[in-house]
Amino acid sequence: MKVVGRELAKKVLHDKMTSKKSELVAILGRRRVGKTYLIKQVLKQDIVFQFSGLHKGTMPDHLSRFAKALTDSSTTLSFIATPQNWFEAFDLLRKYISSLRSKKKKVIFLDEFPWMATNRSRFLTAFTDFWNGFAADRSDLVVIICGSSASWMIKKVLRNKGGLHNRVTERIILDPFTLGETKLLLQKKGVQITDVEIIKLYMAIGGIPFYIEQMNPGESTTQFIDRTCFKKNGIFRLEYQELFASL
Repeated sequence: MKVVGRELAKKVLHDKMTSKKSELVAILGRRRVGKTYLIKQVLKQDIVFQFSGLHKGTMPDHLSRFAKALTDSSTTLSFIATPQNWFEAFDLLRKYISSLRSKKKKVIFLDEFPWMATNRSRFLTAFTDFWNGFAADRSDLVVIICGSSASWMIKKVLRNKGGLHNRVTERIILDPFTLGETKLLLQKKGVQITDVEIIKLYMAIGGIPFYIEQMNPGESTTQFIDRTCFKKNGIFRLEYQELFASL
């Protein structure tokens, strides 16, 4: 599926897939802006492992699902036991990556990265060890870490004073769509409204792709706002609580 807009981000990802060294890419952007969608659509053929942090998940929860994700990714192992800590988890990931014979670039996608770093889990220390002691020494990996909590990503990763200091090789900040990208997305959905109506829509909900995609063909901007904001089951009725609770 063609990704609307995001031309610079798509070019950066393509460049990283053709580089001659391993890459650590940090993607920042608010929730609903399309970070996960971008990676899964642009790099879906190259992702060899993906895992997403669990909102309010405990360390045992994360380790259990991490093992399940590894089991699902492997074609040779039918079951991988739950590791006891994140160091063991990343050791399992090392073994899995080392077992892959393909020489082309392989993508490891860790989504909602901050949610994995639960209290006293030592997650970031274990990830740093994985990158510095394994991934960075190879030439065939693109490790993508993604997070909606921009402040956490900036403080803990981009401005890290420890083992991850200056280790990120590329940062991508996904902003809301421009007016032009908003129009392209609406056209892709078959929504035909005037530029003035698009401006009204943009002033009301901004350029967040997830929100824009809620508009239906044949619907006016006024009808859309009424349905999503004021009807009993409108998506914006609970959006504040859902969005900010997760941050």
